[in-house]
Amino acid sequence: MLILGGVALLLHGVRTLRKGLDRLFGAQLGLFLQRRSSGPGAIFVGMVMAMLAPSSTSVSVLAVQTVRSGHVSARRMLVILLGADIGLTLTVQLLSFNIDHLAPLFLASGVLLYQYTRAIRSRGFGQVLLSLGFLFMGIGLIRNGASQIDSQGDLGQILRIAGHNPLWLAALAGALAIALQSSTATVGMLMALTAPGGLVLTPELSVAAVVGANVGVGITMLIIGWQEIETRRLALANLLAKASAGAVVLALLGHVVVLLTKMTSSFPRQVADAHTGFNVCKAVVMFPLVGVLMSIVEHLIPSSMARVSEDPSKPRFLGLGPTDGNSFALSQSMREILRVAEIVRGMCDDVWRALRDGNERLVKQVSERDNHVDQLEASIKRFLAGLDAHSLDADQSMERLRQLQYLTELEAIGDLVDRNLCTLVLKKIRRRVAFSPDAWAELDRLDRQINENMLLADAAFHTRDSELAAKLLRHKDYVDRRVRELRDTQLAALGYGSQDSHDSNAVHLDLLTNMRRVNSHICRVAFTLVPGAMTTPPLQAGS
Repeated sequence: MLILGGVALLLHGVRTLRKGLDRLFGAQLGLFLQRRSSGPGAIFVGMVMAMLAPSSTSVSVLAVQTVRSGHVSARRMLVILLGADIGLTLTVQLLSFNIDHLAPLFLASGVLLYQYTRAIRSRGFGQVLLSLGFLFMGIGLIRNGASQIDSQGDLGQILRIAGHNPLWLAALAGALAIALQSSTATVGMLMALTAPGGLVLTPELSVAAVVGANVGVGITMLIIGWQEIETRRLALANLLAKASAGAVVLALLGHVVVLLTKMTSSFPRQVADAHTGFNVCKAVVMFPLVGVLMSIVEHLIPSSMARVSEDPSKPRFLGLGPTDGNSFALSQSMREILRVAEIVRGMCDDVWRALRDGNERLVKQVSERDNHVDQLEASIKRFLAGLDAHSLDADQSMERLRQLQYLTELEAIGDLVDRNLCTLVLKKIRRRVAFSPDAWAELDRLDRQINENMLLADAAFHTRDSELAAKLLRHKDYVDRRVRELRDTQLAALGYGSQDSHDSNAVHLDLLTNMRRVNSHICRVAFTLVPGAMTTPPLQAGS
């Protein structure tokens, strides 16, 4: 029972550590990964990422999300994961020191900061201290439970038999890592079981179990990234790297144990060093072979295996892995909202092509895509509503509101395109309304400006860049002013010309009105980013 209680504390400690660091760094972790991963030193980027999110499952989720969103290639992300695996061993190294008697001090300090302070950072630091206290307590409980196990009893006999075939224990540790969704908790439990005074696991079995735990984490990532070709390739390449390194370690198990025993006589330190050494050696050997690994998995998983009939109305990023960290959950919803923005932007592009080419079939396709937008909007709103409001800090609550606001604007644009612009395009096609070359040129310039504004809005929403938002508002004023000028020109021409020209003017006026409304919905994302947004000065054409 002591061992089970210790395992529960280890799991809770890892979860609390993830949430504490989530409070400290928030969505900055995802932005850091996207901005820094393309530069040199990707392995070190991965190490920093894992130190800030010391959970193998959280790292896997971040990696899969980033590759899915197209910010980082699978090949580059594999290099980052080599560094992340090293960074994940930092917590294990800390646990290997025999300081579990300090657990009450960590708990008391954590409670003081988390319970009696209001600042987000101090509360996050308090959660980190609490998590370390839980981890040390868990190690102590497992150690006490292991000391009560009779090494000559049934369990001891079973472990001695298993010692003749370490593959069985490696497989068991792999299954445990998958079940616990944490290599830290799995290896932490191994360190406690190898405590002196009641030794349960031999060094050979411990090293084999460390290998199994690392491979188990690779299998977890394969499960998370299975849905799409690129993420499946990434996860399989990562698993191949772990499995091949693990096979070498098991083949040289005797030599590895001799090396570990020369480094330290402490059994917990041997486990921690085996965990760190495994990942460091794997990174050194596999770094020059990343291209070879990716070529192998591209051959094993060809592009033809992609699902052709993927339902575009189904979310791709929501609920990807654990969402108990609010910032991870909000990063998932942000990516899904950006996907909605891409669909809406495609609707605007295609409705313009249908207007220009007189393509009635394309109009119907655009109208059908609004159903996808509506279904995705409903899924995202349910996901955001499912976040525990009491666990959100002020920044996270504001971020959730900001996402809901932008999502609402995107859904409104989809409705405008479907109900108004598609109807106008069909009206123009069926009545054979013709525009003058000057009218086409003005509409084309206006469409390009609105398309640029949609790209600016997506970037401002994603990066929270107030300068982009200010530029977007200036563009809005320019579009509004230009639409008014074009409307006045069309209204002045209503009393002249034939019935055909009157029909052309009427459709032209309605197009201008609805294009302006689309632009207004696009630009509202800036109001939450720019103080005094309503008083932003207008932008001159071309700026």
